[in-house]
Order: sequence, then structure tokens, then C-alpha cells
Amino acid sequence: MKNLFKILLIIIFVISTQSFGQRNSAKNGIGLILITPDAGISVKFMNSGQRHFNGAIAWSSGNDNNKNNNDNGYLHLHADYIFKKWRIFNRSATNFETFIGAGLQLTTGPGDAHLSARLPLGLSYTFNEVPIDTFIELVPNLSLVPDTDFDIDAGLAIRFLF
Repeated sequence: MKNLFKILLIIIFVISTQSFGQRNSAKNGIGLILITPDAGISVKFMNSGQRHFNGAIAWSSGNDNNKNNNDNGYLHLHADYIFKKWRIFNRSATNFETFIGAGLQLTTGPGDAHLSARLPLGLSYTFNEVPIDTFIELVPNLSLVPDTDFDIDAGLAIRFLF
């Protein structure tokens, strides 16, 4: 697992050094995300100026209390389509936007899997002069399989854009 993070950091460093000093017109990104309660990898794929896909993969080794209440860990995957952004503040060096989207989440652990519908609501901050964006989100989600349940997740991410 540590080797995966080292490789990811090297890739991010190489990509980001190619972009510094240029005005940020990047469309895609990769970085780190903290999703309650664990961390993982966040990705962004642009579809148009106002729409894009967000995704993440996070995992738990099972050494702590997690939302599946087991000692064997779990894997969290989600994909969202961000379909609306509102610019709330604009300066020459930064951009703040709020966003809303819809998506699906799959959480698996030993012997069980949960599929949920997601409604991410968040605030993003994108730098113009460096290839970095960051966001914070609250995500109401409705568990669909194996039972119906409601939950709210939170996420915080930083991504290098390319």
C-alpha cells in the first residue's frame, strides 16, 4: 500500500511540474481524498466547462472502527456526475464554486456489499496559476441494496490537474 502512494506521488509530481507557470486550463485531475472515515484516491474527468465526473476509491484495512462494523476492512468506490456549478467568488488568482451532482457508491466488505445513490453538495477552490484544485463536500446517500437506509458522508480532497 505504501508503494502505491509513493508511485502516485511521483506521477503527480511529474505531471504537476509540467504545468507550473502556465495558466490553469487543465481538465482532468488526480489526488488524495479523505472520506469519512478513511482516505483514498480521487479523480476528475471533465466533460464540458460546467460538467465533469468525480470518482474515488478508498479503503480500510480493518484496524479501526469503520461503517461496516467488521474487523476485515472494506473497499469504497463512488462515481458522481457533477452537473451544476455556481461561481460565488472570483479573483485573479482563485475561483470558488459550489456544486451539486448525482452518483452511485459501492461499499464492499467480507460477505457484504452496499449500493447507494449519492447527492454530492460541495464547495470547490481552483487555483488559476498552479494546477491544483480542492473541494469539500457533504453527501447525502440512500442505501439501495441490500436494505434501504439513509446516511450522510463527508469528503475533503486535493487534486493535481493535468
